[in-house]
Amino acid sequence: MADYLQYPQGDYVPQVVERALESCRSYGEDIATAAVVPENDRARVQFFSLQDGRICGIPVAREVLKQVLGDYDLHLRIADGTTVAAGTPVLELSGSTRGLLEARDLCLWFLSHLSGIATKTAQLAQALSQTKLVVRDTLSVTPGLGELEKYAVRVGDGMTSRLGVGSFPQVTVEHLKLGTGLGDVINHVRTAAKGKPIEVEIDHLQDLDPLLKMKVDLVALQGFTPEQATLAADHRQTINPGTLLEVRGDIDLEDAGAYGESGVDYLAVPALTDAVTPLRHQMKFV
Repeated sequence: MADYLQYPQGDYVPQVVERALESCRSYGEDIATAAVVPENDRARVQFFSLQDGRICGIPVAREVLKQVLGDYDLHLRIADGTTVAAGTPVLELSGSTRGLLEARDLCLWFLSHLSGIATKTAQLAQALSQTKLVVRDTLSVTPGLGELEKYAVRVGDGMTSRLGVGSFPQVTVEHLKLGTGLGDVINHVRTAAKGKPIEVEIDHLQDLDPLLKMKVDLVALQGFTPEQATLAADHRQTINPGTLLEVRGDIDLEDAGAYGESGVDYLAVPALTDAVTPLRHQMKFV
């Protein structure tokens, strides 16, 4: 399966930031800032993490600053992927005071949200570091922010599964129920896929063996317990060792280790991106 390693390319991030700023500005300028802060005033600020964790979102925050301030003086920045202690500065810069106040909330949101994803992913990856099990994301992402959220998973030492429904086909339980039989569904999808890898999602162990015999590329085991996952891996080893297996579900940090010795290849956790606990950041004047 392909892993998309790089930071989102092209105009994607600038357009995300532009849309976010349009939303922030939709009711007009900040009345209090305009009333209190002189137009030509300049200031120096630090953005810093309020919690221990894995930092992600520095380039996005810088894009916000670029679009709001235009020119500014950068004094300090750390790289995405850095693990920090609470209180660590992640960005320090100087520029227009009005612009800094306008950019603050959006910078803090991106830093907190993306660092929260990276931190949770890193915690899961660390819990599984002595096993072969790899953490992967899913398509359960915030509309419009999927590429950034998947980037944050990679920053947290996870893996991207697919960027969208067109990356490669994933046959869900619903597809199987709507189709005319397992074999027909897989054959139709194989023809349409034109050589792309095929994933198939199941929620019962009894559905695994036919898929292994059809040599699909990956089977996603929806909601399987560690014991069921171990049985699935045993079946895979006997019938077709070349098929990859992924356990998919809302698995927390405490339960993740139980899957580490099951023999499956991937752990896909929708909550990494659809139930994010932010890693809080703050801005202060220095």
